[in-house]
This record gives sequence, C-alpha cells and structure tokens, in this order.
Amino acid sequence: MHEASKKLSECLQDMYEPEWYGKDDINTITENTDLLWTDFHQKLVDHALISMDTYLGQFPDIKTRISKRGRKLVDFDSARHHFESMKTGKKKDEVKIAKAEDDLGKAQKVFEDINIDLQEELPSLWNR
Repeated sequence: MHEASKKLSECLQDMYEPEWYGKDDINTITENTDLLWTDFHQKLVDHALISMDTYLGQFPDIKTRISKRGRKLVDFDSARHHFESMKTGKKKDEVKIAKAEDDLGKAQKVFEDINIDLQEELPSLWNR
C-alpha cells in the first residue's frame, strides 16, 4: 500500500502544473504521507511482528514439526502424482506401479501420522 501511495503522489506531482493553486501543498502532503507510512511500518514491525516472532520462539518444536508436516505433504502429493501418472501412462509396468503405490502408502502414512499428532496438540497450545 505504501508503494501505491507513493505512485499516486508521484503521479499527482507530475500532473500538477507549477502555476496551479496548491502545488506547494501537494509536495507537503506527499512528504507527510511518506513519513506516516514509514512510521506505520515501523510501528507494525515493533508491535506486531517482533511480538509474534517472540511468541513463536517459545514453540520451536511445534514450529519445526509444522514445517516437517508441510514437507511431508509435498512428498505425499508428489508420490500421489507419480502413482497416478504411472497408472494412466501408455506403458504399464506392473512392478513400477506396485512400487509407486507402496511409496504412496508410505508417504501418506508418514504425513497422516504427523498431521494427526499436530491436530491433537495444537488446540492445547491455543488455550494456554
């Protein structure tokens, strides 16, 4: 939004003719608006983001497990896609299809185990 505000201010400054009434006001308003956006950004970082990072820092184990769940979801999705492409491919090799299905089952089990654990544990963190 800050960038959009800057672009609008630049456009207004370019559009305003020097002899028009309020040309000096446009420059002042632009500078003040930029200062307000900079101040807003700093307050947002100080009050929200730093506080959030501090809060999340209390739960490094959970954060690590959430990241792992995301990676395992990607692995599961990749195995599912590989299995489906093997099944629908023109050349059907039953051994490769069976291996892809086995890999899919393993990836699904790993993902579901981590996901179930997190679904049980995360609500208890919410109530702290």
